[in-house]
Formats: sequence, C-alpha cells, structure tokens
Amino acid sequence: MSPDAGRRARNESRRPRRAGDGRNIGRAIILRLAADGADVVVNARANAAEADAVADAARALGVRAIAVLADVADRRAVDAMVEAAIAELGR
Repeated sequence: MSPDAGRRARNESRRPRRAGDGRNIGRAIILRLAADGADVVVNARANAAEADAVADAARALGVRAIAVLADVADRRAVDAMVEAAIAELGR
C-alpha cells in the first residue's frame, strides 16, 4: 500500500473534519487534511468568497467540503455551523 493510500485508509475510518478559516494556518490545515482524505468544513466570520475558494480547493483534492459563515464567539452561530456540517457531511 502506498503512503497516500495508507493515509486515506486511516482517514476513512475516522473521517476527521476540521473547521478552520480560509487564511494562513487554517487554510493550510484544511488543505492538508483534505489531501489526506478528510472531508472538511471551512469557517469564515465574514469573507464568504475566501471560504468558498478554500472549500473549492479542498474539493479539487477529491473530498467533500463546505464553507460556512459563522462567528465562533457566538454559540448559536457555532451550533448552526455544526448542524450544517452534519447535514452536509454526516457524523
């Protein structure tokens, strides 16, 4: 089994999802997880175009990805983001 296949097999069993932003380290983490086969949630507080671009880049790596606008300081917004992730990507 190739190293890439091994990473994908590990991720198939636990399917980590990372909610992160569309910039800097968050973007890098999301794209690395996507490259390793994980479905991802891209979160941005206000910049939908940036979050959509990162989600598109993750999809290009062959995984499911959604972009969600939410202020993580707002509990209701976070709850709505989690609900959206579950609805789109499952548990």
